[in-house]
Amino acid sequence: MSGVRHAIRSLWNAKAFSAVAVATIALGIGADTAVFSVVDAVLLRPLPFADADRIVTLTHLNSVRAIRGFVFEVSPSDPATCVAVILVFTLTAIAAAILPVRRALRVDPLIALRTE
Repeated sequence: MSGVRHAIRSLWNAKAFSAVAVATIALGIGADTAVFSVVDAVLLRPLPFADADRIVTLTHLNSVRAIRGFVFEVSPSDPATCVAVILVFTLTAIAAAILPVRRALRVDPLIALRTE
């Protein structure tokens, strides 16, 4: 029980952190609800038409043609595209790992422990 009181007291003292945490949780719940609503409407509920599987097949063929127009005729097996995608993902992962580490290395551990 004392752990719960300590957690509440810590959150009350750090109002900015508490507001960011509550906003993050609210955005996560909202995004999850939106994604589930789309999945439920598109994938889980049957279409209200007779022979709905035939309608979906025709729509699927049209969407494939539309998607081909957006990729500007770059094939998935194009080596330059594969290398570029791998390079972008690798650089993003490196940046996501290095930037927080560099920030953490600038903090003196004794000062950080005293402020908590």
